[in-house]
Amino acid sequence: MISIHQFRRLSRKQKLFALDRGGIDLSLALFEENESSMLFWLHNFYVEIIFSKASQQVKSVRCFNTTKKLTPYLEQINIDELTILLSFS
Repeated sequence: MISIHQFRRLSRKQKLFALDRGGIDLSLALFEENESSMLFWLHNFYVEIIFSKASQQVKSVRCFNTTKKLTPYLEQINIDELTILLSFS
């Protein structure tokens, strides 16, 4: 298992490989004017992949473990839909 500190020291290519091998796609994305990003969970931290909208190339791979940086992603979750789904189980 890789730590967040070890992950930060990897090259972009190595980060993407580690994410492909053990990351969980959280199905959350952000879309801005010139870039978009996707959020993943890897062991005990979050990984954000930022893409250029024009080229669809990876611009950067960032990792974090604080909830502050999750806020833009969490704002997308509709709690009402989750409540309805949970009431049927």
